[in-house]
Amino acid sequence: MICPRGAVSISWSDQVKSSGTPISRVQFAATDCRCCPLRPACTRASHKGRYGRSLTLLPRDQQEVLDQRRQQQLTRNGNSAMTSVPG
Repeated sequence: MICPRGAVSISWSDQVKSSGTPISRVQFAATDCRCCPLRPACTRASHKGRYGRSLTLLPRDQQEVLDQRRQQQLTRNGNSAMTSVPG
């Protein structure tokens, strides 16, 4: 995963919410976030914490498929394909 400024996440961990829903937790290095000019719009993580930005997403395999489909929708062919799908 890449943040708005271009830093790459340092970890993905599979977890389960108390409701039983599987999730992935993605974390970025605190050193990448501390001095970042985009920090106020990107994260509320503590300046003293171990991690910077942290995201909670679908399990990694599902999130990657979702991201691919979203990217396809941004293409011209993807948009025309999506608009012709009934429903």
